[in-house]
Amino acid sequence: MKHKAWSRALSLAMSALMLVSLLCVPALADDAAPGEGAVTIWAGLQAALSAGGNVTLGGNITASADDQALIVPADKAVTLDLSGRTIDRALTGGVYQGYVIRVEGALTVQDSSAEQTGRITGGYNDPSNADSAGGGVYVDLNGELILNGGTISGNRAYSGAGVYLCGAAAVTVSGAAIRGNESASDGGGIYVSSGCTLRLQSGSIQQNKAGGDGAGVF
Repeated sequence: MKHKAWSRALSLAMSALMLVSLLCVPALADDAAPGEGAVTIWAGLQAALSAGGNVTLGGNITASADDQALIVPADKAVTLDLSGRTIDRALTGGVYQGYVIRVEGALTVQDSSAEQTGRITGGYNDPSNADSAGGGVYVDLNGELILNGGTISGNRAYSGAGVYLCGAAAVTVSGAAIRGNESASDGGGIYVSSGCTLRLQSGSIQQNKAGGDGAGVF
């Protein structure tokens, strides 16, 4: 009897241990949350840009009707890895400050995905207003934009539908693509205001449209 009781107790203890082990098994990779630093919503992306440092997209991010343009503050430097995902402002009509991202500090955009499918799109700055510049990225004053990867496409503005530079801003294109953007006036791909700097190292600027001059670069 003592032997049977002992065996039963041991069996119950082993069953309990197996149950605890199962409960403690981590989720499979497919169910795992995005890694540290990865963002998946518009507000989270803005918070990450405001903090500065390295930011990685953990999924496609689409703005709601109430979301404003993303801003990189003047005192921050950000490296943004699109990681094959899309940032979409999703505007269907022109609005004031309808660009996707405004860069007042420093922003480096890259795409670590093998397919290079990362994209910044959906900006729609009022094309009937001469003050409505920049559709994809608006680089302000002393801001700096470095495009090492990804694509800026499908944006609209009065001028500088892909990228607009003003003040003493600078942009370097090195491996990225700027295509399929449309401006009502000048600079379908990139508009470079007087005093700004454009460095073209590699990548492509193609299939952009402008109602005025410089479908690619003005």
